[in-house]
Amino acid sequence: MKKIGITLIAAIFAIAGAEAKVAKPAAKKAKVKITKYTKKAARKIASFYDVGIVGPNGEVILFYKDGSNIVIQACEDLTLLKAGSQRQDCKTKAGTKVSQVPVSEFKEHLKMALQVPNGEYSDEMDKKIDLYKKQNQLPHVADLEKQKAAFEKAIAKIQAFIDAEGAEAAGNKVTEKSDLQKKLDAVKTELISGTELKSAVKAINDLVDHLVDDLISKSDLTKFSFGKNKESFEFNILRSYVQLFQGISMPFVDIKKGTFQMGSPDSESGRYSDETAHSVTISHDFEIGATEVTQLQWFQVMGTNPSAFNSASYCADDNIVIGGTSICPNLPVEQVSYNDIKAFLTKLNANKADNYTYRLPTEAEWEYAARSGSQAAYSFGNDTSKLGEYAWFYGNSGNKTHEVASKQASSNGTYDMHGNVWEWVEDAYGDYSKGSVTDPLASSGSSRVIRGGGWNGFARHLRSAPRGYDSPDVRWHGVGFRLLRTQ
Repeated sequence: MKKIGITLIAAIFAIAGAEAKVAKPAAKKAKVKITKYTKKAARKIASFYDVGIVGPNGEVILFYKDGSNIVIQACEDLTLLKAGSQRQDCKTKAGTKVSQVPVSEFKEHLKMALQVPNGEYSDEMDKKIDLYKKQNQLPHVADLEKQKAAFEKAIAKIQAFIDAEGAEAAGNKVTEKSDLQKKLDAVKTELISGTELKSAVKAINDLVDHLVDDLISKSDLTKFSFGKNKESFEFNILRSYVQLFQGISMPFVDIKKGTFQMGSPDSESGRYSDETAHSVTISHDFEIGATEVTQLQWFQVMGTNPSAFNSASYCADDNIVIGGTSICPNLPVEQVSYNDIKAFLTKLNANKADNYTYRLPTEAEWEYAARSGSQAAYSFGNDTSKLGEYAWFYGNSGNKTHEVASKQASSNGTYDMHGNVWEWVEDAYGDYSKGSVTDPLASSGSSRVIRGGGWNGFARHLRSAPRGYDSPDVRWHGVGFRLLRTQ
């Protein structure tokens, strides 16, 4: 009935709003500072690329060789590092550690990050190519598409590495770049003509081995630094050695425990039968994300961006590319399944530097926060003419997501509880209790609940009460999530 799938029609819920007369829960009414990434900030940090790695939020990472180890240090303040400064000028960022990695291990990790994956997949591609040759045919384009994409990504990384590595003498760099281009041009020719790919993989990886060995073997390597004209692919290389984020930078809103009427009354026009009105007590205080989790926040934890709305065409003013991954940093992450979010939470909680536990909200916690003290159809009342002030939906979204917190906040300081993207919650889908309950959590069932409506929903679909659901492995560009944390 209300299963969310990949089609627009499956995402629509035919429901409408009216007011219920019950007590308002206690919620902290405070404005929350929302920090957004801008290209201006990118230009501000660009001048420090000659002394360290700068992450998308301005983190500076300094490398240097100390005997048989590579030392990796996260610096507290990028202003402490200027051209010509020494590594001791870098004060270790609070909450991080100075890592020492054996040179051999670091070299292998760097090589793995630059190399083209080989082995069985490449062998399988060559077998297909041989078969086509025997049949006097060119390789089928579809069979080579994935391998070609891997080659192109590797080529871009290696060229960026050569351009960025600042310790080479100018003459040597010119020679190396010239030799590299010749080899890469040869690989591109093989991709087009469909000749044996395995040899091309080996050629690229041999070149990577040489470049990395040459860099790390330098006796005067006191800084491992990169130039400005590159995309920060090495940001991913460092992730396993130093935790840059210690949790993610996200504002949370305090929600105080209380009792409210969950669901909708029989008088609410267009309601579904599964919105059974019942009294719910939330027995604990908690904090909920002021915004939906963004693409940049997902990337900071997972190193990927699965979102459909991720290119410069959706965020021309602040699009960034890290390691070939395009990110609209302020748009909500979407195309993440319930199962994907569980993996995200495992990593986030394993690497956090605070005393919070991060998780999805239960369905009851979500609705309690979404109502923001109101028992009307929406957190701001029943007047649908005001919905455009608070939500992105079918009437104003242009069929895409928009920056979080770009509409007006609810009275408790949360944004986008109505619209932008649907949000996964913890519960399995099932019938509500008809009686009063405390801290409900439905764990039995094959589908998981999503709440809040999205960019493609009509006004009546964005009320506080509607319930959607889908399989926990489904990914769709209209569904994201927000975090809850407790101590």
